[in-house]
Amino acid sequence: MDGQSLILSHPEGHHYMPKAVVEMGAWYANEFKDHLANPALAPVWFKSVLAAEVLIQLPFFFVAVYAWATKAAWIRLPTIAYGAHVATTLVPIVGDFLFAEGGPVLFQNTTQRLTLIAIYSPYFIIPLLLMWRALSRAHMFDPTLVAGPLQKAKTQ
Repeated sequence: MDGQSLILSHPEGHHYMPKAVVEMGAWYANEFKDHLANPALAPVWFKSVLAAEVLIQLPFFFVAVYAWATKAAWIRLPTIAYGAHVATTLVPIVGDFLFAEGGPVLFQNTTQRLTLIAIYSPYFIIPLLLMWRALSRAHMFDPTLVAGPLQKAKTQ
């Protein structure tokens, strides 16, 4: 749904999105006063974050699903990079929700700002939890190999 701001900004974008998805996105943006989710109001910096989401995060999901399904040890470092990248993208978004005034910002009260932060918070918390898991273990899936950068190895 985020990608709508990228796709619908293009003159031919409406041809690539199902009408129901466009309507749902418009309802959400209007109902929650989320100017970032409105393709006409989304700033260029946010569209660049979305481009990174489409070009980096979306392909990573498929790689990660494969790695988690096969319990591949090599997914540990990509998970750390993914978690750091996604959590970092939320910093300007939350900053915008907290401090932006005027222009396309339609907040009428602090509750609206905090509601949007709550809606976006899983995109900060879940990547941080994944990153913590990857940092705290030498192997993402083997419980016998618990020593990682955040934990000292046990001596026998």
